[in-house]
Amino acid sequence: MLQLNNVPPNSEEYIEFGHKHGEKFTDWHLARIELEQEMDRVAGENKGISSDAIIVRMYSPNVVNLNIVDLPGITKVIILC
Repeated sequence: MLQLNNVPPNSEEYIEFGHKHGEKFTDWHLARIELEQEMDRVAGENKGISSDAIIVRMYSPNVVNLNIVDLPGITKVIILC
């Protein structure tokens, strides 16, 4: 789940993760690494489907208030003979 939160102009931009209560990430590179590690923990290194949500909250004056939920779907592989 990605939550974009608009904050007043000149406010600090940061990211929070649901599994890291109270910790603010202001370095986008470190935030990306944290997200990848949480994805590996929750869904495995092959990035499988998991019923556990990963919650990412971004606070920035450059976004609109918006919640995005990625619902895993059915993946179908078609084999052509």
